[in-house]
Formats: sequence, C-alpha cells, structure tokens
Amino acid sequence: MKLLRVGTAGAERPALLDAEGTLRDLSGIVSDIDGALLADDAALG
Repeated sequence: MKLLRVGTAGAERPALLDAEGTLRDLSGIVSDIDGALLADDAALG
C-alpha cells in the first residue's frame, strides 16, 4: 500500500495504491495526505 496525491498541481486528491495496483480515491475520507495525517495513528488505522 502506498499513500499518494494525484492530479494536476494545485488540485491534487489524496489516494491509495493498493497491493494489486488499484488506485483508490481517498478524498471522501481525508482532505489531504500531509504531515498531520501521517502523524495521526488513529487516522491511519
């Protein structure tokens, strides 16, 4: 699993690339993948 941001510069959306190579949009769950999110163990769980 990889967390990433996809889209054009300035309009990126948070996403996840799963083990099978499927890109999953996370914008309905989190607003961004940033330092605050990565430091929040509860959010990542």
